[in-house]
Amino acid sequence: MNSFTQTLEMRGLKRQLFLDYFLTLGGRLLSPDHLQGPDWEVQLSEEQSICLGSITLPVVHVTFQAEKEVVLNMVQAFRFRFLSAGG
Repeated sequence: MNSFTQTLEMRGLKRQLFLDYFLTLGGRLLSPDHLQGPDWEVQLSEEQSICLGSITLPVVHVTFQAEKEVVLNMVQAFRFRFLSAGG
């Protein structure tokens, strides 16, 4: 397998939402921050916080690892699932 990695910084959503999402995709926990699916692996960082003025947002880094096409497809679906509009 030719491994490819991509990391996203996600702001404004709790870590548990991402964990639940990957579990519904068939992932299983190998450790509190490492999930493995049928043909992919994901690392979730600990939830941190960032302050933007008077607003505090949760921040989680999500690292995808698999064959390049699998990662690109997963990232596209992941971004669509967690897309939110401001306003």
